[in-house]
Amino acid sequence: MQGNLLAGVDDGQPKLDLSAVVAKTTEIVAQQTIDIPRIAVVPTGEVTTGFHPFKSESITQFSTRTTRNCGARTTYQ
Repeated sequence: MQGNLLAGVDDGQPKLDLSAVVAKTTEIVAQQTIDIPRIAVVPTGEVTTGFHPFKSESITQFSTRTTRNCGARTTYQ
């Protein structure tokens, strides 16, 4: 027979007010969080863009390396 898990617990202790805990936690997190600054990089002078066509058959070797920060794979020619 399974017993009552809360048997003998002091009923005189105040109940946990979950909404107050969430409100206080949200307030503290908001106080300790900073806005991420937005940085715009604007070139000066003439800007040129373009595309140089290539054939995939001309690529003879790929090398990959894993970055330490995010684990993403980057392919270099």
